[in-house]
Amino acid sequence: MPAPPALPSSSSQPRPPAAGLASPSALGPPAAFAELHTRLRWLVSLRWAAIGGVFATVTIARVVLGVLPLPAVLSLYALAALMAGYNVAFAVLDRHASLSPRTLALAQVISDLLSLTVLLHLSGGTENPFFVFYVFHVIIASILLSPAESYGIAGLTTGLFGGLALAEHTGLLPHAHLALAVAAPGATELFHQPIYLVGLVAAFAATCFFSVYFATTIMEGARAKARELTEATAAALAEREKLNDVVSSIGGGLAVVGLDHRILWHNDRIREWVGAPETLCGSFCHEVLWGEEARCENCPAEVALRTGRPHQSEKFSRGPAEARRSYLVTASPIRDAAGEVRQVLEFIQDITDRKEMEASLVQAGKMVAVGELASGIAHEIANPLAAIGASAELLREILSSPSLRERPELEALPRHLEKIERQVFRCKEIIQTLLAFARRGGPETVLAPVELNHVVEDALRLVEESARARSKAIVRELAPGLPRVEADAQQLQQVLLNLLSNALDAIEGEGHIRVRTRRAEGRVELCVADDGCGIPAAHLPRLFDPFFTTKPPGKGTGLGLYLCQRIVARLGGTIDCESEPGRGTTFTVALPARSAAGGVAGAPLPGGP
Repeated sequence: MPAPPALPSSSSQPRPPAAGLASPSALGPPAAFAELHTRLRWLVSLRWAAIGGVFATVTIARVVLGVLPLPAVLSLYALAALMAGYNVAFAVLDRHASLSPRTLALAQVISDLLSLTVLLHLSGGTENPFFVFYVFHVIIASILLSPAESYGIAGLTTGLFGGLALAEHTGLLPHAHLALAVAAPGATELFHQPIYLVGLVAAFAATCFFSVYFATTIMEGARAKARELTEATAAALAEREKLNDVVSSIGGGLAVVGLDHRILWHNDRIREWVGAPETLCGSFCHEVLWGEEARCENCPAEVALRTGRPHQSEKFSRGPAEARRSYLVTASPIRDAAGEVRQVLEFIQDITDRKEMEASLVQAGKMVAVGELASGIAHEIANPLAAIGASAELLREILSSPSLRERPELEALPRHLEKIERQVFRCKEIIQTLLAFARRGGPETVLAPVELNHVVEDALRLVEESARARSKAIVRELAPGLPRVEADAQQLQQVLLNLLSNALDAIEGEGHIRVRTRRAEGRVELCVADDGCGIPAAHLPRLFDPFFTTKPPGKGTGLGLYLCQRIVARLGGTIDCESEPGRGTTFTVALPARSAAGGVAGAPLPGGP
């Protein structure tokens, strides 16, 4: 996938060492050695070509031109074989030996200069025009070695060539005349003239040293440019990595769209959302992102291209309605140097969770309004119920007179009046419990010793009739003699009612809800278990997150379990969930038990450690 352009940075960062043409002094040892090894391998390959050239040139000079005597030819063949032998040795040493590449470079250059000197001696000495290859080796040394070493090689080359000319001139070494030189009138005498030889060696020395000067100057300039280029490349790569980190940490999708609405660049998040194995560049954004055959209505990219101003719109992913996700697309124009809008940067945010949170907040607001309404209705119902109860009690007193008690048609009336009083009293208890539950606590909750079983009974009184109407049976397993817990009764009731409500919703058709209390290791536990549909394992880690719900939209706010956890945590307890899909779910609330001394069991006494 194409990468976004690097952003300029004013921060200074350590730059990695340059490679390529950089000299060893400008590089760390690993980079310098790698560079020199590469050049040495190139020199070995070049030497093979030179060895082949020696064999070919000697053969042509002997067979075709007849300018070399047979002993010289045989000696030159032997020299070429010797060169092949040490070339193999240098290739092996370069790959396997632990010698310094600088040492290998010097050894190769010096070996080649010595071989060239012997070759010239066997093929005419200073008469052979191939002595110019000395200059070639000097230039190679300038490429491989430092300037000081290159000037040293130039001095060695001048010494070898001058020494060869002096030795042949004085007779210390036999001089092999070339037939071409002998055929030229006066040529043999010319090569024996001291002034000529001095001028030749001086011109040769000047050529070698000037070659080193120009070659090292050019190489130093090239190395400086290479260092600058490498440093600029390293800086660009560092900025690119920084930009990639920034783009990745944004958490949203980024895409650059052209005038034809084709994607020119995108980050990995876009590809992950779409599920594409490779780049989406070149594709139309409305096809690959939104599954539309034509351009989207109110396309933000189109508006930004037309108006030159940023534009936002909401989009939905393709797929079934229950799996669709909501995205907020912000299109910002990108202007070229002339100020024309040629591209658009789209910033795409997944706002599905935010939309669900907003819907949950609206639903929570509705629930608050319903609670307030229910509280008002409960207040209004309390007065008529009080009147009904008083009237029933008055009628019972009237019926207690002997004259009315003996009348057979009024025989069943006392029993019905008693039923009315009992049901009115029950309604009053439900209303009082509902009002206590709906009553909002102050800014600081006052904790007091609470009988957990009493809280459970009060909560079950509110939901039992509803559970029975929905064919769900609630089974009590309340352990007697439990120690009290330090808590707020209304808040504990809220926790239990939330758990019971979730259990009722989880059971389809008939089922059972088991409410159990018990004591365990200085704690009092409350368990609510159902035999409903269960919770998938993937949802368990997010179960207590705010606004997370597995219920259909509009049926749950996603706040119930979150508030339960907050309440239990404030009381110093824990709430855990165990669930198996298809088998049911068990929530366990554990609270610290009060000790006989009046404190929380297991808590340090005041002034203790």
